[in-house]
Amino acid sequence: GRLLGDPFSSDTDLLRLDLDESWRDRRFDLVARAPQEIHLALLADDGTVLQERSGSGTLRLADLVLDPGTAIVRLRGRLEGSETYTIEVEDRGPARPGEEREPNDQPSLASPLGPDGVGVGRFVGTETDSFVLTVEGELQLWTLEAEGDGLARLVLQDPSGAGEVRADRQGGVAALRLSNLLLLPGRHVVSVRGTDGPYRLRAVPQGPFDAARDEIEPNDRPVLAQRLAFDLPRRGLLDRPGDRDVYRFTLPGETSIRLTFDGTPDVDT
Repeated sequence: GRLLGDPFSSDTDLLRLDLDESWRDRRFDLVARAPQEIHLALLADDGTVLQERSGSGTLRLADLVLDPGTAIVRLRGRLEGSETYTIEVEDRGPARPGEEREPNDQPSLASPLGPDGVGVGRFVGTETDSFVLTVEGELQLWTLEAEGDGLARLVLQDPSGAGEVRADRQGGVAALRLSNLLLLPGRHVVSVRGTDGPYRLRAVPQGPFDAARDEIEPNDRPVLAQRLAFDLPRRGLLDRPGDRDVYRFTLPGETSIRLTFDGTPDVDT
């Protein structure tokens, strides 16, 4: 196709992508090529942008898994004279459990983790991918682990809106962890952010816990501080750069107490 804008405006082409039942649970890439910079976007039927890329050469919306029906593809830009763009669908085979299903940039579009708690995907450019962990059964603590050369951030979204728990990459370590997370039964969204490359995400149950002794994340702000009981030690982990655990205790009046901390020498108290 051609995008015939003028020096002051761009041209827009809208294409309809019809997916029949054979495309259910099937992965594909949407690939556009153009000699000049263009904008490629996948739209929902109400016009909402689900995923987009800009650039010249080859643009790729990768690892798409869409329900059967009609999707809209938008191309926008200005090409010179006889220059044209091409766009095609590349079939990547069946979507396996735990593989990311684009578009999954937003929590509302999160891909399900596999039954083993593992999710795998790839960053194309700099982007965020979201997954859903469904928790069932008795209360227990969880650990989230992510690894990948392009990985920059691991985030557990807080469904209550009170904030989030996150780990940011510092230095050359290509792995991030969030430990001692108390996850109630239900749906929890985990996001990873990074640039260009594959990654692996894993949710691991830690088993039963002692509410009086074990640290429970999130507890990095005074409003989330855990109670310290006298003569009953708390145990916890500082397992990511900048991690902070906050505790509170109550004194009945003016008195002297002793606080004892055992940990590595580089921990501030």
